[in-house]
Amino acid sequence: MLKKYKRSKIEARKIVYLVATLIAIPVVLILISRPSIFFPSAQSVQSQIILTSANNVMPPNSVVSLEVDTGTHQLGFAQVTLLFDKDKIQLASEIKPSDVLKTVVVKSTMQEANASGVIELSLGLATQDRGNAPTGKSLLATLQFTSKSSATNDTTLISIDQANSQIVDQTPQALTMSGANFEFTLNYVAPTAAPTNSPGGIQGSASPSSSPTQQPTEQPTEQPTSIPQETATARPTFVPGPTLPPTDDTQGGTPSQGNGQVTWTTQTAQDIANEDGSRYFDSGNSSNLFIGTGASSASSYLGIRFSGPSLSSTSNIKSAKVGISASRDQWIGVSFKVSAEKTKTPLAFSSGSRMSQRSPLTASKSYSDNIKWFGGEIYYYDVTEQVKEAVKASSGDVNSLALIFQGQGNAYGRKNIVSSGQNSPKLVVDYDGESSAYGGSVGGGSVMDPIVEPVQNFFTRFINFFRSRFRR
Repeated sequence: MLKKYKRSKIEARKIVYLVATLIAIPVVLILISRPSIFFPSAQSVQSQIILTSANNVMPPNSVVSLEVDTGTHQLGFAQVTLLFDKDKIQLASEIKPSDVLKTVVVKSTMQEANASGVIELSLGLATQDRGNAPTGKSLLATLQFTSKSSATNDTTLISIDQANSQIVDQTPQALTMSGANFEFTLNYVAPTAAPTNSPGGIQGSASPSSSPTQQPTEQPTEQPTSIPQETATARPTFVPGPTLPPTDDTQGGTPSQGNGQVTWTTQTAQDIANEDGSRYFDSGNSSNLFIGTGASSASSYLGIRFSGPSLSSTSNIKSAKVGISASRDQWIGVSFKVSAEKTKTPLAFSSGSRMSQRSPLTASKSYSDNIKWFGGEIYYYDVTEQVKEAVKASSGDVNSLALIFQGQGNAYGRKNIVSSGQNSPKLVVDYDGESSAYGGSVGGGSVMDPIVEPVQNFFTRFINFFRSRFRR
């Protein structure tokens, strides 16, 4: 009797697993057929991921609400990935999903999240709720955080990993997304009022001035609005921390062979420059270079000439990203298109050799982001196809490359960047030694690999979820 019971249980487990697989396959196919969900090119955002808390100062512990707003769309599925600095904060309790989406597909445990600094949550609409699917703003879960840092007036972020997040309505249609990071202040100590001498006597103030910092003369005098305009975006990847991974790479050397990574940097002040209409300035005569659109909406450029260890033209470029550091806190929407210059040996920039005078290669990618930048933090932009095309177009070994960022937004839609020192822009290229043919240009910010990988991961997690449920 016991053997018969065990055999029946095994057969039942196989049937449930088969049904789960059959359900997951069409979901994966639907998601793969919609590449715009990760790099939307539409001009309207259909959903928002929202992080809120009544208390952004710790200690004491803070409870963060994770919400989504789908407007008029009926919410069917939500996958949200959050990143945090595990050395500064950690979860104080298990994640508590709400009853809006009752089907829990994936939920990180407190132990998993605190060990990795990554929170994964995937929730689906229960079958019995399909006739009453939520619209507008919905609470997905609450998360309680506690501080680990002992530094006074320390700060840290919870950031939304948009490349591994998605919101799906009941159609099912993957909705375009926007979202903003959430900042904590840790171990807050109020500043002491510092008296200062003035013609009218001694006056002091315990709070900083709310007046904006005066812009240097090379910046346009007209100031843009401080209220960001909502746009659909191909998101840069936010990476907490002031620097890129350290590297011992130096210019020149032996061509790369086998698997590896090279980091290219700017070498001179003329390797990074802005062109704004008739005006030209580089990091040698300005400390306020920008990415995006300056005073001239028709002719705004950022040019960056990178150089470093030689890379073979037969190398298979697996990924390439530009790390750009914000020079200060700022929040305004920026739009631009990036492409590589059509030459194996790009010259340094100058007033007589501007970005607008350079010939670009075919591959280009448009970005539009509307998120707050924090001073000293690094924001990565994917330029894999641009670097791949430039390397394949060259013969022999390559040790330099110029990227041209052309502003595509409204006038003054720009963010200031660090243009010199150890936090100046860096190009990080991952490669292997096998030769592969260049696959053509990519337009509109749609790249297949970043779409397939999260969907494959979702499929794997979906199957593993049902395996764990019916393992015993």
